[in-house]
Amino acid sequence: DVHSEKLVGTHSVLIAKQEKLVFESYFRGFNAHIPHDQRSASKSISSAMIGIAIADGYIKGVDEKLYDILPETYQYTKDASKSEITIHDLLTMSSGLDVNGLASENHYQDANTPGSWLKTVLEAPMLKEPGTYADYGSANPFLLGVCLQERLEVPLEHFIDEKLFAPLGITNYVNQTDDTEAAPYFGGGMFLTPRDMLKFGQLYLNKGQWKGNQIV
Repeated sequence: DVHSEKLVGTHSVLIAKQEKLVFESYFRGFNAHIPHDQRSASKSISSAMIGIAIADGYIKGVDEKLYDILPETYQYTKDASKSEITIHDLLTMSSGLDVNGLASENHYQDANTPGSWLKTVLEAPMLKEPGTYADYGSANPFLLGVCLQERLEVPLEHFIDEKLFAPLGITNYVNQTDDTEAAPYFGGGMFLTPRDMLKFGQLYLNKGQWKGNQIV
C-alpha cells in the first residue's frame, strides 16, 4: 500500500522490529527532520509525565484530589462533586466535567469566551460523578498539566525535556502552550518527528526502559 500510494492522508510510515528501524517512508513533502503535529496523540506524553512526576514525588499518587493542587484563586469553583475529582479521574477521562460542552476545547479556546482557559473549564458544570463515566475531552489532560505546573520547582517544559526527551535523545520538537503562553498544553498539539514518536512507542514496549534506564 505504501509503494502503490494507497494510504490517503498519510505523511509517514515507520516500522521497527526488535528495536531497530527496518522501514521508513515519507509522503507529501514531509521528511525525517520535520516535526509533525501529534494532536491528541501527545496526550500519551502528558500522561507519561504524570507518571514520572508521581515517581519523583511531585504528585502523591493517582488518588490525590484536583482541588488539593489547584491555586487558591480557583477554589471558588469547587462543589461537592468537583471536590472529589482525582488525578486518576483526569487520566481516565472520567472527571465528570462537561468536557464536550462548556468545558470543551472548542469553547475554552474560543477567543470570544471570556476569562482564562482554566477559569472556563473549572466553572463548567458536572454531568456525572467523578470516576463513574468516561467521556473523552481535552479538558482532562489540560487540568493535569496545570496540576503538574503547580507542583514543580522548575518550568514544566524543562521538566519534560529533562525527564523524558533528553534521555530519549529527542531535541527537535515543539511544545504548544496554553493561553498563558508560559506552560505546555497537555491537551495536545505537540510536534515531534516520526522517528522520535517511534522512540516513545518503543519505550512503552520496553516497559518504560530506554537503553537500560528506567524512564517511566
